[in-house]
Amino acid sequence: MKYFYFLLVILFLVSCNKKSETNKTKNGNTPKDGETILIKKPIDPNFEINLKKKFRINYSELGCNLPFDINQDVNGNIYLVDIQKARILAYNKEGKYLKAIGRRGKGPGEFTSLNSVAISKDTLFATNQGSHKISLFDCRDTSYTFIKELPANSLQFLKAYGKNFLAYKQSSDSKTQKAIFSVTMFDRKFKEIKDLSSKSVKFSEFANPNLDFVMFIPIFTANQDYAFITETSRDKYLISAYDTAGKLIYKIKRPFMKIPINKKELAEFNEFVKNNDKSGSIPELKAENKLAILSLHLDAKNRLWVQKSVNREREGFKNNSFYFDIYEKGKLLNTVHFLNITGRDLWDLQQRIFIKDETLFYLNGAEGFVDVYEIEN
Repeated sequence: MKYFYFLLVILFLVSCNKKSETNKTKNGNTPKDGETILIKKPIDPNFEINLKKKFRINYSELGCNLPFDINQDVNGNIYLVDIQKARILAYNKEGKYLKAIGRRGKGPGEFTSLNSVAISKDTLFATNQGSHKISLFDCRDTSYTFIKELPANSLQFLKAYGKNFLAYKQSSDSKTQKAIFSVTMFDRKFKEIKDLSSKSVKFSEFANPNLDFVMFIPIFTANQDYAFITETSRDKYLISAYDTAGKLIYKIKRPFMKIPINKKELAEFNEFVKNNDKSGSIPELKAENKLAILSLHLDAKNRLWVQKSVNREREGFKNNSFYFDIYEKGKLLNTVHFLNITGRDLWDLQQRIFIKDETLFYLNGAEGFVDVYEIEN
C-alpha cells in the first residue's frame, strides 16, 4: 500500500476523558449526566443480531487494492474510498458499479491524498488531506457533480455528527515540542467547535524504537444523534458517550483483564506492516497484550457495537470470529459474533467492518471483496 506508512504515522488520537469517575451506576439503570456505568453482565443473554447477506462487491476487479473507508447515502448507494488511486468507487444499492468519483490531481474535484468520506443530507464530503481541503459532491443523483472545496485542517476519519462533523485532527506546539492529537467537532464550514478528546506527546518519543504506534490509532464513531470515543488501551475498557452538542452524557466501563497477544497473530501483523511500509520507518510492534477495544459502530437503532479482543486460547473463542458487545442507551444487551465475519484481534486494515444504519459491510482485503449484510433486528 503506497500510503500505508503515511497513514500510520499520522493517525494518532486520544480517546479518553479525564473527568471524575466517582459517580457510578450499575448496568441496567438509566445513566445521569457524566456518570460512569459499570457493566458486569448482559441484561439479555438471549439477545442476538441477525444478518442477511445481500450481495458481494468485488472491488479488486476495478483495480482497487484496499478500501480505506466505506459509507452509504440515504438512497442506499455505497462508497468505497480507494486511497491508492485517489478516487471514490460508487455502487448502487444492489451492488452494481456506478462510477469513480474524483481522481489524483490538484484541480476541482481531484485529490492529492484522499482519506475518508462522510454523507450529510444530499452531499458527499471527502477529506482531501494532502491539500488541507474538504471536497463536496452532490449525491442527489449518480452524476456526482462537484460542488466546491472548503479549507480545512489535515483531517481524517471524517464522520457526520448531528448537524456538524467529527474528525481526527493533528497539530503541534513548537514551544512545548509536543504533537497534539484530538477528536474534534467541526461546523459545516469546517470551523472548529471543540475537542472531545485530546492528547499530547513529545516529539522525541517518535524516535523510540519500542513506540507502540497502534495506541495512537483513533477509535470513535458518530451519527446524527451521538458520538462515542474509547480510550485506546491494552488494559482498560472505557467508552465516553456524547450528545450532538459535544456534551459528555455518560461513560461505559467494564472490568477487563489483559489478553496476551497470540504469537502467530503478532508475527502476521508485523509481516503485513513490513511488506507495506516502503520507507522501513515503522517499528516492529512488540506489545505483549491486545487492545481492549478494536472499533466502534452505531446502527439504525442507535445501538453501539463494540468490537473487542478475546482470548483465543480459551474454550469457546477458538475461532477467528469478530466479537461485539451490543449496547443500547448504555445498557449491555449481549455479546454476539458471526462465524462468517472473521479477522485478527489487532488493528488490521485488511479485515474490518463498517456499519451505516441498517447495513453492515465486511471488508476482506486479502480476497478483494466487501460482503454487504442487512441487519434484520
